[in-house]
Amino acid sequence: MLGIIIVLVVAYVFIWKKRKKIRHSTDPITLRSFIDKRQQPLSANEAVSLLMPVAIQIRDMHDDGETHLQISPDSIQLTADGPKLLPVTVSESSKYSSGFAAPEVYHGKSNGNVSDIYSFSAILFFAVAGTPPENALERTARISSEGENVDNVFAIADEEYEDVLQHIDNDFKATINKGMASNAASRFETMQTLIYKLTPYNTGHAGELTGTISNVAPETATGVAKKHRRISVKILVSASIAVILIAFAGTYFLCYRKAVSLTENGSYDNAQQYLFLPSVTELHDDNIIEYINAGLLLDSRKYEDACTSFSSLTGYLNAEEMVQESYYRQAAQLADTNEFEKSIQIYTELSDAGYKDTSELLLNTQYRMAAYQLYELGEFTNAAITFYNLSAEGYENADVMWLESQYWWACSMLDEYDYINAYNIFDGIRGYADTEELLITLSDIIYLEGQTAYYDGRHFDSEDFFECITPYLNSEDYLELIDVQMLGGLLNTSNTVDTLIDLFYFEDASELLVSNTSLACKFLLGTWHTSGGSYYFKMEVSDSNDYDYYSSYNIPWYGGTFSIKDGIYYVTTNSGIEKPQYKFTLISPNSMDLYCYKNGYTYTLYR
Repeated sequence: MLGIIIVLVVAYVFIWKKRKKIRHSTDPITLRSFIDKRQQPLSANEAVSLLMPVAIQIRDMHDDGETHLQISPDSIQLTADGPKLLPVTVSESSKYSSGFAAPEVYHGKSNGNVSDIYSFSAILFFAVAGTPPENALERTARISSEGENVDNVFAIADEEYEDVLQHIDNDFKATINKGMASNAASRFETMQTLIYKLTPYNTGHAGELTGTISNVAPETATGVAKKHRRISVKILVSASIAVILIAFAGTYFLCYRKAVSLTENGSYDNAQQYLFLPSVTELHDDNIIEYINAGLLLDSRKYEDACTSFSSLTGYLNAEEMVQESYYRQAAQLADTNEFEKSIQIYTELSDAGYKDTSELLLNTQYRMAAYQLYELGEFTNAAITFYNLSAEGYENADVMWLESQYWWACSMLDEYDYINAYNIFDGIRGYADTEELLITLSDIIYLEGQTAYYDGRHFDSEDFFECITPYLNSEDYLELIDVQMLGGLLNTSNTVDTLIDLFYFEDASELLVSNTSLACKFLLGTWHTSGGSYYFKMEVSDSNDYDYYSSYNIPWYGGTFSIKDGIYYVTTNSGIEKPQYKFTLISPNSMDLYCYKNGYTYTLYR
């Protein structure tokens, strides 16, 4: 059988090459020659399908850190294996190919990849218009003088080639305009981005285009064919060849069907081996070869390229599903390299489409991302939010990890001396790990911080500290004193005085009792006298107005309207002068020392 196949192959190659010799020339030609000989431009689909391999070649160069900067119709060669971009030459003229070089190249500057993107977009323009675009410098100068849109490369072409370009849709024109933007910053950032934009136009049937040109004249081909048909062979040889060809055909199609079956089952490497004559396969099913190549990209973990290739084969076998499979595997790859947000985005789209187990993998990747944020990045807030959402969906262990993220978040606040927020978070997860011990320690720290703020007169800070831990120790008592200090006479006087009397020996409660007129009058209400009864101080309230207080005394005085501030009894004389008359120093709720400014003597008075 092997001998027969060898004979078949030799016969096939001989006959096929003879036919190829008659039908078409295999000599490579440049893209410029191809368009000139074709005598009509390509459609957008034809141009993209023909030049997509060149786009991929340029993208791969960029990925390797290289640029070309000499892309023109003369540097693209069409061969039997497809179009190829020729290497960079040392010719100075190659740098300034009119219509195809980016404007910055003329100024001796290169913007790297985006300069190549300009040139490739100009190639696409040439393919669909049949003529080179306007020279970049001339276009810029014309636009500056005429005030037209700088980035509309079709502005003049639409007038000269209106019939040719009317079939091109606006999206394709917009893509070319962006690729050839005069301002490099306005072009596509990467070649891959441009490939994505062009993918909808890629039919995958570029090989049929080059077959329309023959370098052999029709009459010459006819003469050769007649000569070929005149070759005389013996009947026995003819019969043998016929049998061999039938056997060859049977063997080929058995291998072809096996290759298709292996392809459908995902065995792309084995399938490729069964297609032992790819040039024959291209005649009746060129998609299978591209499909297998896409599968090989998938097996080699080049998922983005595989997705692009499968996308161009829409409708063939299960290409749509393989696009999803490419994304599916790419998402896993991204998650393995800690690119969780991109992975989650892909899983979300696949989950919405109901593909495989992506709904479960989406939750798993979110869990992994939150763990990475927690332990590696220290992004406690983001981790806590994600774990909380996962816990709400009932994801296993997410509730425990939410507690863990809260715990470490609070610990990070301790490192920043943010005791109040740390306490509040620990308080919300009481019972987890050593939170009870930490809360006790924090209560002591916060209590001391509150006292320090109180002594410094920072009442708002002090209030925040004591409110956080109330009713710990005397925190509630401090809050009462803070209210008096912050609100003063605006509080209910009777209740406030009673509260301060209860706290008389605590901190500065006794001083607050005589800190303003309203509180002091309420507290001093009644008669205060020395032990012998010789001197007295009396505070009374009017029968008609509970807020109208007046005082009387036989201790030396200046006389005038009184007010009390910070324990000092001031009088305002008729001439408007305010003088300190007495100073109250409370000893107990019912005794005090009264200092008289007029004679400098201190009197101890009892209620």
